[in-house]
Amino acid sequence: MSEAEVSSSENLTLTKVTRRAEIGSEITLMPYREIVGCTVSHTLPLPAMCPFSSNPLSGSTITITYTPDQHTLEVVALATFLAGFVGGRLWQGIEVISMEQVPEVVAVCCASALRVPVFVSADLAINPDQHMRIETSA
Repeated sequence: MSEAEVSSSENLTLTKVTRRAEIGSEITLMPYREIVGCTVSHTLPLPAMCPFSSNPLSGSTITITYTPDQHTLEVVALATFLAGFVGGRLWQGIEVISMEQVPEVVAVCCASALRVPVFVSADLAINPDQHMRIETSA
């Protein structure tokens, strides 16, 4: 785990934390200080990932939802993490290339980094002329 100070003021210092996710890449976290509590949802577009079908198609999204404890996902690094699935990647000896696998692995990696339960849903436009919704949690 590495840390880098982002900004500070008289009463608050923000320090980014980077944890190695189970997939072998890093997930960057931002500190979270609860005031009244919240649920966080990140919705990001998904690029074509499958090297065979070019699925999912434009307009597909993935949503990552969790109740933060000490950290939240850092938004810029999260997009980079998702882009790492383009063309497939290895995770625990499994080649992750199917649309069903990507949300599962994202949920496991985010839950591992955040150390809280994570719910992931993906709304996918796929060839041939279908819509697929995948929901999973870790």
